[in-house]
Amino acid sequence: MNKDKQPQENNKQTNNSSNRMFIFGLTLLLIIALPIMVYKLAHDWRKLKTVQAELTSVNRQANDLAILQQSINKYKAYHNELKQLMEKAGNSELGNTYWIERQVAINKRQINRSEASGFLTGSGRSSNAFFKTAMFDIHTVQLGDDLFKFRQGDANDVQMTMDGTFYTKIKQ
Repeated sequence: MNKDKQPQENNKQTNNSSNRMFIFGLTLLLIIALPIMVYKLAHDWRKLKTVQAELTSVNRQANDLAILQQSINKYKAYHNELKQLMEKAGNSELGNTYWIERQVAINKRQINRSEASGFLTGSGRSSNAFFKTAMFDIHTVQLGDDLFKFRQGDANDVQMTMDGTFYTKIKQ
């Protein structure tokens, strides 16, 4: 029986030895693979962070591009509207070449009511003339006088300040 046990023990020793060799080889392989895997993981992590930063930058640039595109579209619409307005102004004879400009400046001048009425009538709009007012002031000289209704006892004079540009159309 001793002889029967020996081959089994030899077989067990061989099995244990081959198991140990397998575990030793696997452990050695894992020990070598661990730093390589850690290095690869760290490298891939840095690469991921770089790609995320690039993606954020590209997203910002895309947003900036969208805003710029909107500005360009608004400018194009503005430019087209301005071009149409210029064409309408040219067709309607509204440019500087069709009108004569005269500067009018009257500073606190005391005039009678009929002259003031003439100034106001003359500065009204018509198809051939208009007055572009920069400043206008008219008031009575005496306290208590009515500017719009002349009553007996009111002073006939008013004080007028008028500043602006009078345009008259050039006849062709």
